[in-house]
Amino acid sequence: MIVRVINAKSQCALIEWSEDGTLYRGTVPEEVIIDDAVRDDLLSIAIRYGLDWEHILADAMENVTPKIISNNLHKAGIWTVNDLRDNPMAALAALQATYGLDVSILLRSAETFVKSGGYDG
Repeated sequence: MIVRVINAKSQCALIEWSEDGTLYRGTVPEEVIIDDAVRDDLLSIAIRYGLDWEHILADAMENVTPKIISNNLHKAGIWTVNDLRDNPMAALAALQATYGLDVSILLRSAETFVKSGGYDG
């Protein structure tokens, strides 16, 4: 697997790679990186880096349904493709209001995840 070295020190390297369109980061011994690649079987030893955003976001957005999103788009005046083209910011505001997410909520959810034993890298 082709990897990108993010940082290397003390005989360890933080690497980034893509599998099926999903980006991952992890730490591996520098010696397993040969010509900017790591054998697939050796990627399994990588110590994963970063938060499990899918888990965090799923918890933060558990009450969102397509019906709620649709209703909030309608409230914002987004009924047609042309409405969406003409006023993408209203649609974005409706989506943000629907999910109730902003950086402070995301940070609070991430901190709760880490405190409950989730890995932060």
